[in-house]
Amino acid sequence: MIEILSKLERRGLVHRDVDPSHGRILRTELTPAGLGLLTAVEPAMASMQAQILADVSEADRAILLAGMRRAMDRLSGGLES
Repeated sequence: MIEILSKLERRGLVHRDVDPSHGRILRTELTPAGLGLLTAVEPAMASMQAQILADVSEADRAILLAGMRRAMDRLSGGLES
């Protein structure tokens, strides 16, 4: 993740600042250039998502999304080494 964020930062797409309450936390935000790029690619991303999920029912999409959210929550909490 650090490598990805570093590359995005070098390209001027994100900006990172040290969290004032915890010096080891870097808060990351999109720059105007990053937001512009995200806006520009959104139609292509939506088209790809529609193609990928074309054969997945709405009920299964809800299950998939819930599972992905649980996985992200787990990642946010940190993994055991």
